[in-house]
Amino acid sequence: MLQSFSKIFVQSKQSSELLHSIGIDSEVTFDTRFDRVYDIARGNLWLKTNKELNFDERCFKDYSPIKFIQKFKGNSKILIAGSTWKSDEELILDCINKDVLKEYKYIIAPHNIDQNRIDEIISSIKVKVKRFSELNDENATEIDVVIIDSIGQLSTIYAFGEMAYIGGGFNASVHNILEAAIYGIPVLFGPNFKKSLEAKQLLSYTVNDFNSFKNALLKLEMENERIATGQKGKKFIEDRLGGTERIVEEVNHYLKD
Repeated sequence: MLQSFSKIFVQSKQSSELLHSIGIDSEVTFDTRFDRVYDIARGNLWLKTNKELNFDERCFKDYSPIKFIQKFKGNSKILIAGSTWKSDEELILDCINKDVLKEYKYIIAPHNIDQNRIDEIISSIKVKVKRFSELNDENATEIDVVIIDSIGQLSTIYAFGEMAYIGGGFNASVHNILEAAIYGIPVLFGPNFKKSLEAKQLLSYTVNDFNSFKNALLKLEMENERIATGQKGKKFIEDRLGGTERIVEEVNHYLKD
């Protein structure tokens, strides 16, 4: 099947060498996901920088629920835990209940948004908590934790964070770290990251248990460390843009032929 393709793009030199060993030519280019998260973030940066947004404008209507996250944030810092599984959530809940980050609020976006699982998470939290679907102008400023109970919001919500924890690293593999890293915030994840090429390359803060998680958070609480680590991740992505353009260019070449 590989021999039937006119052109094969791969993400790494190792993949190209593997194909070459069986007589298949390929070209190394960057993952198109770098371009995708960059474009999403560029469209969302106004969320982080504008104090008051006019959500009556037609072009902003899809972002109207996010205004409550903006109110929730206020002048606080936020740790966002995205695509979490139970093992990840246990770490986050310990962090919340033990008040590890005293100046932070939290947003948890579980991988499993089943009602029973969300109820379990909420019942384990000792501070004020609301579901994302329950936020409104009145209660958004009064709570400490938001649980995201819908899908499709996370890549936008990362724009409001100072740190991100990405779930899956205590299961099969860590989930997408690029969605958060593009905003220039530090990304933490569990020990199972070998299936994620970018996690291996961007390796900065991996956690194995609560103590290592706590130590990493306390280190990142220092502004200089947090900013430097976050900018390193953002630059990692920006240095790898252009894969989509290269692939489309080649597709157009074959279409013209």
